Amino acid sequence: MKTPKKLLSLALALAFSSAAWAQQPGPGELKDPKATAILDQMSATLASFPTIVVQFTQTLENLQTDEQTIEEGVMYIKGEHYKMFFMGNELFFDGQTRAVFNIESSEVTYYDGQEKSQDAIEPTDLLSIYKEGYKYQFIQTVQADGRTLDEIELYPEQIDGKSYSKVAVWVDQQSHLPHVMKYFGKDGVNFYVKIDYWQHDMHIDDRLFRFNEQTHPNVEVIDLRF
Repeated sequence: MKTPKKLLSLALALAFSSAAWAQQPGPGELKDPKATAILDQMSATLASFPTIVVQFTQTLENLQTDEQTIEEGVMYIKGEHYKMFFMGNELFFDGQTRAVFNIESSEVTYYDGQEKSQDAIEPTDLLSIYKEGYKYQFIQTVQADGRTLDEIELYPEQIDGKSYSKVAVWVDQQSHLPHVMKYFGKDGVNFYVKIDYWQHDMHIDDRLFRFNEQTHPNVEVIDLRF
């Protein structure tokens, strides 16, 4: 069973991980002012939504084997809480406990809410991850999928501990939301995340973010909390 760290580093390094990777340039740092303005606007737009629902498609590209795999997912976000359906799993975070329910095996694994790997990028990071540790620059404006998109490339300042060497994000000029992201893996495995659908400001009950054992009476429980 895939762990939430691996799932989140692949999937929800998503639309939100770059939501606001913008900071004023410092001495000797590459933080393009044009990219800063675009990312600042994206951050402000996302921060204005009390809730977010997003449908996405992830394409993994293995350059060594010339193979591609495609997975679709759905995510619900409310503040720091989230629920995601992805790769045969349901992932939950209610602010205290993380849970991963594997649908095929009917197994749920609980993790402490503070447990997080250095490489993982999560929805709770979306308004803070950019504040340090990344350089970025505006690349170009392109037309794709009937949209005008600004392309920005981001580079982690400390590459150690990261599974990727670079991230590219294409931001919709009209909505100020991310439309496509591409992660360049160190191991020759790249992946794209394309946002198929956005919805915001819908009512989401907080119970959605907690796994309910009562509705799965035969579930196998693995508790890895401290």
